[in-house]
Amino acid sequence: MKQLKPIILGLLLTVSFACSEDSENVAIINDGDDTVNQLEETVLDEAIVLDNLKIDGATKKSGAPTPNGAISFQLDNPSTSAFLKTGFTIDIKETSDAFVGAYLQIKSIDGDVAGEYWDISNISSKSGPVKTKSADSKKTMFSKNGRAIGITGGSITVNFLDAIQPGKFCYAICVYDGSGNITLPTEVCVEVESWGGNSTITGSWGFVSEEDIENGVSDGVIKVGEEYCEESSFYCANVTPSKEIVYEYCDKIITLDLSFNSDGTYVLNETYEFSDIDYDASQFNCVAVGVYETSYYKSEGKWAYDEEEEVLTLIEFYYDEDGDSETIPDGEAFFQGTTYVSDNILTITDTEIYDNNTYEWILKFSKK
Repeated sequence: MKQLKPIILGLLLTVSFACSEDSENVAIINDGDDTVNQLEETVLDEAIVLDNLKIDGATKKSGAPTPNGAISFQLDNPSTSAFLKTGFTIDIKETSDAFVGAYLQIKSIDGDVAGEYWDISNISSKSGPVKTKSADSKKTMFSKNGRAIGITGGSITVNFLDAIQPGKFCYAICVYDGSGNITLPTEVCVEVESWGGNSTITGSWGFVSEEDIENGVSDGVIKVGEEYCEESSFYCANVTPSKEIVYEYCDKIITLDLSFNSDGTYVLNETYEFSDIDYDASQFNCVAVGVYETSYYKSEGKWAYDEEEEVLTLIEFYYDEDGDSETIPDGEAFFQGTTYVSDNILTITDTEIYDNNTYEWILKFSKK
């Protein structure tokens, strides 16, 4: 079922670098945007970056690891963006060579290497992408649950302390097994994004519509206030022979407002309705007994815009879901997608390839 509850929560973090070639979609960057974006070109000192990383289960060591290439690994779609406080993640593909930890070195983009490195022994499990959330479940983007020794894939969360500011640096990572074998390193250069960065996005926006496209085929456009329903059924055991009861369950976005402030903060407020059936009552009465609920979600945090790739990222630092609230000190990646403004319409697109299928979500908001 295509769930619209909540719509932004249904779009988990994916890096979708797809630039628009339509001149109407190219955001106009003003002088303030230029200043913000110039900060991101700063060459960060490798020693300062190394000393101001926060990695669960990691120990800082002197010198450098000595790879022998006896085992191998690959990164899974490494991101070239990092974010203040929240940092970045390193996803490792499933591999035939089991490993027990990873070594992380920091380099400047000029090639200077820090004199120490991080030995990371606690690597989190990494699940496949999920595009929907239940109304009563807050799913974090970066797993922090420990994996057993001898893993073949996983994810590393690298948070930043406050001394790391916008700019660029590189990291080299290799993994090692329990027999002293160390893979050859893989190097990735990242840009630490400033908060904000696109004045055309700044302001208040109201949800207009969502379109879901699977393998190039649209599932239709659902507008604000419209129900999206799918058919299901159950068998009533109270009659002989048992009788199939067909019913519909529906979702509806009532309101979904996004506010992007010039200081790089954002606020999202969403109210939505959804329906299902009371299964026990439906079985007893041998008819679908509907259950209707209204729910609410609020998210607050920081936003960043990659002007080269036209990618918007939301980092969540606080949420409230029907009174269940949490403050997230380091922030969590909440959403990322290609974003542009044209004719006072904000269009956000998220594209993902999973199990040889291509999924695309197109969200439109109007300027308030």
